[in-house]
Amino acid sequence: MSAPGMLVIAHGHPHFGGGGGEIAAYNAYQGYAASGAFSRVSFLASTSGQSGALHRHADNEYLWDQNIGDDFTLSALHQDSLFHRFASFLEAL
Repeated sequence: MSAPGMLVIAHGHPHFGGGGGEIAAYNAYQGYAASGAFSRVSFLASTSGQSGALHRHADNEYLWDQNIGDDFTLSALHQDSLFHRFASFLEAL
């Protein structure tokens, strides 16, 4: 049986500012990658972009241009990207 993959998801990328949550998630990503326990380790971080697109930032690091569309319900700006783009992204990993 091959080793499983790991995807670490954060609400922001520490290279673009951020606080403890972003840094902790990125450190976890780096630790999992260095551990050798997983076949592949990837990091996905949200940006405040408006397009809903997912794109590569660096090796095994991806950014998702996703913002809050409704401040009251905290729903995503691009609902379609939650189901279509994100699902395609996961399948591609």
